[in-house]
Amino acid sequence: MNKPLEHRILGLDIGARSVGWAIIDQTADGDQLVAAGARVFPLGVDENDQYRSRNVKRREARLRRRLLARRRMRLHAVRTLLQRNGFLPENPPDPSDASWQAVLGLNPYDCRAKALRSRLDPYEFGRAIFHIAHRRGFKSNRRESSEDEERGVVKAEIRRLDEDMRRAGAETLGEYLASLNPHEQRLRGRYTSRDWYRHEFDLIIERQQNLGLHLPETFVHALRRAIFFQRKVWWDPASIGRCPFEPRRLRIRASHPLYQRFRLLQAANHLAVRSFGGVSQKLTEEQRKTVIELLERNEKVSFAELRKALSLKRGFTFNLEEGGEKEIKGNVTACRIRSAIGAKWDEAPEPIRAAIYEAVASIEDEDLLKDLALKKPWGLTPDEAEKLSEITLEDDHGALSSKAIRRLLPHLEHGLSYAEAVQRVYPNQGTEPQVDRLPPVEDLRNPTAQRAMTEMRRVVNAILQKYGLPGKIRLELARDLKKPKAARVEMWEAMRKRAAEREKAREQIINKAGISNPSPADIEKALLFEECGGICPYTGNGISFRDLFGPHPLVEVEHIIPWSRSLDNSFANKTLCRRDANREKRDKTPFEAFSGDKERYEAILSRVKKFKSPYAMEKLRRFQCENPEGPETGLLVWTGADLHATSLAARRAAEYLGRLYPPEERKSRIQVSAGRTTAQLRSAWNLNRILGIADEKNREDHRHHAIDAIVVALTTPALTRELTLAASRAQRPGTYTGMALPPALYQQIEHHIRTMLVSHRVDRRVQGSLHNESHYGIIRKNGKTLVVIRKALTDLSEDDIDKIVDDRIRELVRAAAAGGNPRKVFADPARRPVLPTKSGRAIPIRRVRIESGKIAADNLIRLEPARNVAGGGNHHAEIFETRDKRGQPSWRVVVVSRFEAMRRKRFGEPIIRRVDESGNPLVCSLCIGDTVLMRHDGAEKFYVVQRLSERDYNFREVSDGRPATKIHDPIRIRSADKLRQFGLTKLSVDPLGEYRRAHD
Repeated sequence: MNKPLEHRILGLDIGARSVGWAIIDQTADGDQLVAAGARVFPLGVDENDQYRSRNVKRREARLRRRLLARRRMRLHAVRTLLQRNGFLPENPPDPSDASWQAVLGLNPYDCRAKALRSRLDPYEFGRAIFHIAHRRGFKSNRRESSEDEERGVVKAEIRRLDEDMRRAGAETLGEYLASLNPHEQRLRGRYTSRDWYRHEFDLIIERQQNLGLHLPETFVHALRRAIFFQRKVWWDPASIGRCPFEPRRLRIRASHPLYQRFRLLQAANHLAVRSFGGVSQKLTEEQRKTVIELLERNEKVSFAELRKALSLKRGFTFNLEEGGEKEIKGNVTACRIRSAIGAKWDEAPEPIRAAIYEAVASIEDEDLLKDLALKKPWGLTPDEAEKLSEITLEDDHGALSSKAIRRLLPHLEHGLSYAEAVQRVYPNQGTEPQVDRLPPVEDLRNPTAQRAMTEMRRVVNAILQKYGLPGKIRLELARDLKKPKAARVEMWEAMRKRAAEREKAREQIINKAGISNPSPADIEKALLFEECGGICPYTGNGISFRDLFGPHPLVEVEHIIPWSRSLDNSFANKTLCRRDANREKRDKTPFEAFSGDKERYEAILSRVKKFKSPYAMEKLRRFQCENPEGPETGLLVWTGADLHATSLAARRAAEYLGRLYPPEERKSRIQVSAGRTTAQLRSAWNLNRILGIADEKNREDHRHHAIDAIVVALTTPALTRELTLAASRAQRPGTYTGMALPPALYQQIEHHIRTMLVSHRVDRRVQGSLHNESHYGIIRKNGKTLVVIRKALTDLSEDDIDKIVDDRIRELVRAAAAGGNPRKVFADPARRPVLPTKSGRAIPIRRVRIESGKIAADNLIRLEPARNVAGGGNHHAEIFETRDKRGQPSWRVVVVSRFEAMRRKRFGEPIIRRVDESGNPLVCSLCIGDTVLMRHDGAEKFYVVQRLSERDYNFREVSDGRPATKIHDPIRIRSADKLRQFGLTKLSVDPLGEYRRAHD
C-alpha cells in the first residue's frame, strides 16, 4: 500500500458542478503550495428545477417514447382485430382510399350514441370501437409523486363531468358528447375516467349482440384485452440501492411501518432543546415519550407544536431547526391508513396490519385494491375500502435495509442516538481494506451528488498518481450537496423570495431616500427597517426611513452578538440601533449589556418578539444568549471523530476518501471544514483580490474553486482562535487585523491561480433529444415556401398576430384582440373570435397557424407519418482541411446534428468522420465544452466551445464561470477559415488541468 506523505495536505472544495483541489507541503520554512486546480462538470440543469440532471430528463424521455410505442402497438392490435372480422377495411389506412373515406367520414360520437339504441353497420361498429381505443381515460396508479396536485385536479374535473352526464341523462360518455354542439362546447381535451370507457364498451357489446350483430366471445375478449390491458412499467429492483451495513440487502421502502418507526425514533432521540442562554440539552425520558407519541399520531409535527406539547416558553428552540427545517415527519403510513379505516388500524393484530400495508403499498389499481379489501377478513365497510383505495404512500426508499433496521431498532427504542446504535450493532463499520486508488462510486440515487463524487474520484486518483498519497485530506462540500432534494428546492425558493424582497427594498430606497443606485448595505438597512417596524429595539424610539441614509445617519447596523466574538456577519446577527445605544452596548451581547436592568431588558425582548421576518425567532434567541462562545455560535471545524454531526453527503465523502488509509487512521486523516470558516479566511488573507474583487468572492471565475481548496487545505482547528483574535483587533466588522499569509505563500498562490488551466468535462456521448416536440407544417403562399406551426390563441404574443398566415383569420384575431395582450384577452372564451361560414354556422377559433421564421424548411426532419420536426441540437462540428482555387490551404466546417450522429451510430458508421465526402482529411472535431488554444485580439489564450451552429461558432475564456445566458460578449467566429487564421488548436485536458494537443 502507498505510504502517506506526512508533510503533504490535500484540500478539496466539492461543489455540485465543480471540484477545486490544492496540495500544500508543510516544510520547516513554512507552508508551500505545490499545485492547485479546478475541474468543472456542468449538469445540464433545467431552469424550472435546479436539481434535475440530464440523466433524469433522459429517463423521462425514454419513458415517454416507451409509452408512445405501446400506444401505437395497442392501436395496431385493435385495428388488426377489427379488420380481420370485417369491421374496418382490410387495406392499410389511407385517406385517399374510398373505403377508408367512408369510415373516416362517420362521426364517431354519433356512432357511439347510436350503438345504444340501434344496430350498427359493420363499419359504424368499427369506427365506434376504434375511437374508444384511442381514448381510454384516466387511471390512477396510486403512487405518490410531484404530480399529486395535478392528479387532484384531474379527479375533480372527472367528478364535475360525471355530474353533467347524470343531469343530461346520458348512459355513456359517448352519448353525452354526441348530444353537445361541437361549435359551442369543446368535445376533446376533457378529463375522463377509464371506468367510463370500460362501461361503454361492455354496454355497446351487449346491446349490439342483443340487436343481432355477430360478435364472437373470443373476438370480444381479445378486443377488450387489446384496448384496456395496461402493462406495469418495468424498473430494475437493483436501482433501489444497497444497504451500507448489509450489502446483500436492498434498501427498505420509506412507507414501510418498520422504517416509519425507525425514522421518528431517530428524530426523537436526536432532538435537543436550546435554552435562552444558547445551551443545548437532551430531552428527558418523559419528554422523549411525549414527542414519540405525537409523531406516531401525526404525519408531521411543527416545532411550534412540539414546544406547546413540551410546555416550553417562547424563545426555546430545537437543534433540528438549525438547518431551516420547519417540522419533523411522523408516522405518515399509519396516519394515512388510519384516515381511511379509523380505529380499525390500531385495533387490528400485527399480521392484519402487515397485510393491509402490503396491499396498499404494492397494488396500483384502485379497483383491484378496493375489491381485495372487501374480500379479505379485515372487517372493512365498502366506504372504508373505497377510502383505502384512494390513499397514497411515500414513494421513496430509506438508506438502510429492513435487516439493519431490525437490528438497530431495539437500541433506538431505549433512547440511544443513531450513531450510538450503529456503534453497538456494527462496530466494524468503516473498516473496509485500504486501497491504492479510489474505486467506482456506488449508486447514491442523487444524480447531482453522484456526478460530484465521480468527478472527485477522477481528480483524487490523478493526484495520487502524480503527487502521491497525502498525509491529510481536508474537504468542504457545497451547500447544495449537503441538503436533500426537498431542502435544496426549498432553499432555492427562499432565495428567490429573498431576491424579490431585496428588489422591493431597492425601489423604496430610490423613491423615498432619493438614492439612485443603492448599495447592498443600503438594501440591508431597508430590510432591517422593515423587520423591526421602524422602532429601535434597544431604546424603543421611532426610526424614520431617511434616518438610515446619508453621511451621518442617526441609526446604525449593529451585530447582536459582537462580530469580534462570533465572526457572524449574516443578516440573522444584525439589527438596527440608534448610535447612542450602540455606543452603550459596545462589545457586549444584549444579555451582558442590559440584563442588569431587568425592566429595560424585558422591554428590549418584548420589542424583538414583534420582529416580522423569517429570522425573528433566531434573533430573539441571540438577544437572550448568555454564552456567545458556546459551540452553537462558534466557528465549526469538524474532524473525523465528529462526522456524525455533519450531513450525509459529507459523511459519505469522508468515508469514501478514508478508504485510502488504514481503518485505524481514517478519523485523524480526514477532516471536514465548515464553509463559513473558508469564506472568512479567504477574506482575512485578501485572497479575493487575486481574481479582481476585493471584498467578495468572484463566482464568475472558475478559478475561485481552486482558491477555496487552498484555504481548505490550510485550515486547521487552531486557526479558529487566531481568526477570532484578528476580528477583535479590527476596527470595522467584517475585517481582520494582524492576520495575513506570508508574502512568499501569497505570491505562490497568486502565480498558480493566474497560470492554471481549468479542466472542463466534455460529454461526447450520442444521447439526448434527437428533435423537439413541436410539429411544423410546410405550405406555399404567394410563391414562397413557409414553415408554420399551430399555436393556441392563449399562447400568442402581440407580434405573433402579424405572423398568422391565413389572412381572414389574422384580421378576425386582430379585431378580437383590439390591441390588448392576446394571452389575457383570449383567456376568456367569450372574447375569442369566431369564423362565420356560408351555411350560417359560427366556428370558434381556438388555434391558428403562424409563420415560424426561426427555422428553414430544408432544416426540418421528416418523420413518419407525415410529421416535420426541428432538430434537437448539434452534437459536434467536423473541421476538414481543403484547398481553395489557388491551391492554398483552407478549412471547411460541417456541423453534425444529434439526429445525424445517432443515425451514424445506429448503422455502424463512424460518428466522427476521418475524411469528408471529397476525401479531405479531418483537422479536428469540436463538441460543447472542448478546450482550444487560439489567437484572438493579439494574444494566444485558452477558450472553451460554448455553442456550435452553421457559420456561428461561439467560445468563452476557459476560466469564465458565468452562465451561458449571462455571457453577452462571447467570442463569435462566423467563418471556418477564420478559425484557421486564428490558429485554433484543439486540446485534451486531464482532470488536473494538464494539456496536450488532441489527435482525434
